[in-house]
Amino acid sequence: MVMNCNQYGQALILHNIRKDLTARSVPPPGSCEVMHATYEDYFVEHWTRKNCEAYVLTDCPLIEVHSLPRYAIRTQTAPVGSIIPQGACRWTHFLEGVYRAFLFLPRLCRRATDVYRACEARFQLGLPPIADDLLIESTTLPTTNANWNLETLGDSVLKLITTSSMSNRALLARATEIERFLTSEGQNVHVWQYMVPEGEDVLSHMLNSYHAVQRSFPRRSLQDCMEATLGAAFLTGGIELNIIP
Repeated sequence: MVMNCNQYGQALILHNIRKDLTARSVPPPGSCEVMHATYEDYFVEHWTRKNCEAYVLTDCPLIEVHSLPRYAIRTQTAPVGSIIPQGACRWTHFLEGVYRAFLFLPRLCRRATDVYRACEARFQLGLPPIADDLLIESTTLPTTNANWNLETLGDSVLKLITTSSMSNRALLARATEIERFLTSEGQNVHVWQYMVPEGEDVLSHMLNSYHAVQRSFPRRSLQDCMEATLGAAFLTGGIELNIIP
């Protein structure tokens, strides 16, 4: 893995070492650098900033690199290639396959957190054996724009099992219990923000940390989540698995 000292924050993968080229070589026809007399002129023009001069070495070969994606996206196009001076780069022996494996860690962390939250809600609230995926959907606020519509199904189930006056009281009573298991986080599977600070003891952090915050949700959002939980129960076990006492 390579990082250009003139462009921090962009991970690159080494593709080829061009020992036949240096920064003072003339760009070939058809290349993006062809409008400049030498590669050096191109690098200086594109990497010079207001308070920072471009760092370009002329006594080392050029290397061909491909940019690595920040996220694992299926629809991503082929990696963008470029050519830069070898001496202007920092190196680390990090295989591309290992790097790509790390891109899936946020997705795995999100899944583990959601399943744990669903299991705790089911156990502590005495909910019926609703499928994990459905319970995760039902306890995610509609404001996250996750495109889940279990509350519509739950509203129909509610009309079948009880009257409107009773259902509102029952929903509100259960909503106050389920509120602490709800999440208002967007379903971003590309970034995971809960990291142990460098230098801290990981085991101590795991034993003493409590990743929860106090939030106040609108009454309508609580009702939507309760209706969504009814819909999840219906999809799991039919009308007999409703959770209204």
